[in-house]
This record gives sequence, structure tokens and C-alpha cells, in this order.
Amino acid sequence: MKRKKTGYFILVLSIMFCAGAIPILAGSAYADENTSPQVGSTFSVSTVTLSSGSHYDISQYGINTQLLIDKPGDYYLNGESSHVFVTVDCGGVDLHLENGLKIDASAVTNVGRSAPAIDVRDNGGEVKISSCAGANCTLWGYMSGSIRKNGTNTKLVLATDDTSRSGSVNVMGAKWNNDAAIGSQENKSTGNMVFES
Repeated sequence: MKRKKTGYFILVLSIMFCAGAIPILAGSAYADENTSPQVGSTFSVSTVTLSSGSHYDISQYGINTQLLIDKPGDYYLNGESSHVFVTVDCGGVDLHLENGLKIDASAVTNVGRSAPAIDVRDNGGEVKISSCAGANCTLWGYMSGSIRKNGTNTKLVLATDDTSRSGSVNVMGAKWNNDAAIGSQENKSTGNMVFES
């Protein structure tokens, strides 16, 4: 009589569930009806377009969420999440990182692809990322640098909003590959960056 291996299968399934692999295997991205496919992926990404002048608590968004900035202006981020990534798709943007902000990209941030905490697209103009007065923030990409910037058309300025009470942004190198903490993906060029403070 053959012995069934049900216990082994349940153990493997339990380990995969705890590691977060089940949503990937099931093809579920937990995104809402406002989803659009991410280029190069079979999974959907929920895109939330941010409005200038508003403050956003990133902890309110579910897994696989892109926070899109596609118009010039001032944007404010706070909260903690391992489920979101920010895409800056135009110049003329001042992105203010408020105290306690932590974007810790993970395997469920952008299912099926690498995910920087902030992706600055190379569409020209200037993008300024500033820590608010006295803020302490952390950015960490998944299989990507924390702040991805491919190319040189967009000028990236890293600064603090108040030099008398400067904040700090801890920018970590990539998890699981060799991308720099700030810069391009592997085998891509970067430049046109200014560190003001």
C-alpha cells in the first residue's frame, strides 16, 4: 500500500503562504477595478493618481499599488508600507517626505517585477525630493535601488525643506541585486543629480 504525501503538501503550501508566494501562484494581485496591466507583467497594478497640494498616508493602499504623480506641483507622503511604489512621470515636481515615512518595497509591491520606492522617469524637467523639517524617513527598493533614475533628461534634486532643522532620508541599496541606492537599473546610465543638503 502506498502512503499518501498529504502532510508534506500541506507543509509546503503553508510555507509558501507565509512567504507570500500564494498570491503570485494564484495570479491574484488584490487590485481594485481601477487597474491597468503593468508593462511586461501578467499581473495588474492598481494606479492611484495623486493630486498636487495633498498629503497622502501610504499605509491606506493595498498591495501592488502605484502612486502616480503625472502633473507638476507639491506632493506630501507619510506613513509606512511595503505594498506601494511611487512613480514621478513629469518634471516640476516637489515631493516632500514627512516624518516617519517608510517605503519598504517587497515582493508584493509590484508583483512580477522589481520595485523602487520612488521611480523618477526620464521625461525632462526637474524633480525635487525633500525631507520635511526634522523628518526621519526610510526608502528601500525591492530588486531595485530605492530611488530609480534612468537617463539624464530629468534633473533630480535631493534636499531638505528647512536647513535649520534638516531631516534625514535613509536610502538603502537594492534587496536581491546590485543596484545602487540612488541611480539607474543594472546596465543603464544615469546622471544629472544634485545633492543640496
